[in-house]
Amino acid sequence: MHGWPPPPPPPPSRLPMILGVLAITLIVGAVVTIALVNRKSGGTPTAAPTAAAPATTTSTETDTETETEDGWRLVDNTADAGLTYQVPDDWKVVPDKRDSGLGVDFTGTADHGSYTCQGQTYIRSFATSGDVRAKDGSDLDLAKTVREFATSFATGSFKAGARVEVGKPQESELDGRPAMTLTAKVTPRVTIPECQATEGEIAILGVALAEDGEPTGVTMLVVVSDVAGGPAEPAPLPTSVAQDILASAAVS
Repeated sequence: MHGWPPPPPPPPSRLPMILGVLAITLIVGAVVTIALVNRKSGGTPTAAPTAAAPATTTSTETDTETETEDGWRLVDNTADAGLTYQVPDDWKVVPDKRDSGLGVDFTGTADHGSYTCQGQTYIRSFATSGDVRAKDGSDLDLAKTVREFATSFATGSFKAGARVEVGKPQESELDGRPAMTLTAKVTPRVTIPECQATEGEIAILGVALAEDGEPTGVTMLVVVSDVAGGPAEPAPLPTSVAQDILASAAVS
């Protein structure tokens, strides 16, 4: 179980794969008490690699992919997050976990647009998913949860000092469950213009979970993307791709 607040973060270290810019310093409000539920084992995931040397990937049996009729790839993370989603066929499903910045790891990850610049490896976009629950078993506020995770993914995926503008959550419904989508705009503090993004975006879907009519938590799908800046190739994807990925989600 990971409770809130988490222990003080370690000093910033350089991660080998970053989105647009480099940061692990997180600034978030202590507003949600959460724990990640691994639906397969009920255990707590290990922390993602943080060493300055190239990180080794962490294998998982819960991330699977199949090709859909329209050529997109189906990412099945029902074991950890209780959902599936689709990505374009040029995305790569990877076993890596993604640190949400709120004391829990997300899994069921797919990356797009890896490149190397000045000795560092970057990615243009990634999608990842996770199931969070209140440690004390209480109901989580859906809007507050998606806002906090959007902010934490923004500050964790882009360099410290980035400005984050969190949009208003939009109510929806997914497979008969209350859901919300939200987009956060990120303006990074750029120090290496030829390598780093000048604009970023976090697109997030949150779906309320329940068992026997009682709320149990929120499952989320997050797409983190460069929007502008950095090298000409690979170019950032249109923001519509992230919205299409969110729209492809299905909850089990």
